[in-house]
Amino acid sequence: MNELGSLVRRARISKGLSQAALARAVGLTPQYISDIERGRAFGSYRTLHRLAARLELSLDSLLSANRDGAGR
Repeated sequence: MNELGSLVRRARISKGLSQAALARAVGLTPQYISDIERGRAFGSYRTLHRLAARLELSLDSLLSANRDGAGR
């Protein structure tokens, strides 16, 4: 798991959301949420923006995590 995936997973769990519920809220599939959390997908800027809004995170924190974890 990478930095972005860990951050999304922790925030999702702290909000009491399942992967399916988060996926519905941001217009993605549960599989795509799983892929982000496992470091298999990083998400577009638009996807990160929607995730940040729903998870009440700063977009900067997701962008930083995406950048920091992208090379791993």
